[in-house]
Amino acid sequence: MLGLALLVGASAAASASAQAQTRPLLRGPVHPAGLHSPADADAIVRVSVAPLRGEPRHGAEQVDQVLLGTALRVLERKGGWERVRTPYGYEGWLTAGSTSTLDQGARRWTPTHLFALRTGEALERPADDAAPVIDLVLGVPLRVERAAERDFAELRLPDGRTAWVPASSLVPLAREGEVAPSAEGVLALARALRGLPYLWGGNSAKGFDCSGYTQTVFRLNGVALPRDASPQSACGEDIAWQGGFEAVRPGDLLFFGPKRERITHVAISLGGARFIHCATEVHEASLDPRDPDHEPERRRSLQAIRRVLPGGGARR
Repeated sequence: MLGLALLVGASAAASASAQAQTRPLLRGPVHPAGLHSPADADAIVRVSVAPLRGEPRHGAEQVDQVLLGTALRVLERKGGWERVRTPYGYEGWLTAGSTSTLDQGARRWTPTHLFALRTGEALERPADDAAPVIDLVLGVPLRVERAAERDFAELRLPDGRTAWVPASSLVPLAREGEVAPSAEGVLALARALRGLPYLWGGNSAKGFDCSGYTQTVFRLNGVALPRDASPQSACGEDIAWQGGFEAVRPGDLLFFGPKRERITHVAISLGGARFIHCATEVHEASLDPRDPDHEPERRRSLQAIRRVLPGGGARR
């Protein structure tokens, strides 16, 4: 009887885990900020996540990641590597095999949907047991060619390959201005990413650094932020906090560092003294010493709070 109870418990836990993995994190339609092909772009990312490195070698520092479908400007080619510029102005090196030439055919490739799960796979045929064609991560743009075959949708990838995904894993792209950014949307996605690990230069559901996490959460809610914490701290309007955190609203950004001129970390406010950020992993914390998850080093290093959401964010 005990063995049966353990088996039932394990089965229930596995079922809950499977449901969590297939639960969409985005509610469509979605219009992510910065979803465009720069006029001078000449390459497009063909893998789910391509590491962008500071130098043209695999052991070099990862400075960022670029996702499937991102249009890039190639600035230089060197020994199987390409130095590229992203749509938000970041530069670095990636392996040449990570991209396809943005030729006339690729330029006609326009996304229709976003992938809405943390991670997943596109398959070679519309069946759960089919072999994978490519892995996918949250927020990658995809083009649906054909839908509703056994609850699967057929995709056309940027490099011309075709693949299939469950239709339930996609959300449609909205037209610009159709969906207004909201604190509720920001917090829902921020919390849905809890537990993902910290990764230096990470900017995807395979791992985030602090500013990659905030940039992704806000991008998928229609707000464009710079890539790094320091330039993010120049966005929006300043919020007074020295007398307490009553004026801090959900969706505000908290900035930390040894001094205001040297910001090294960023977090998203949950309202008042509570916040969520990526440090070791994505988790919630507090600036209030009465809270069990108080992080005193963050309270000591808090330098600024900025409001970047249109309309001033949400009141508590």
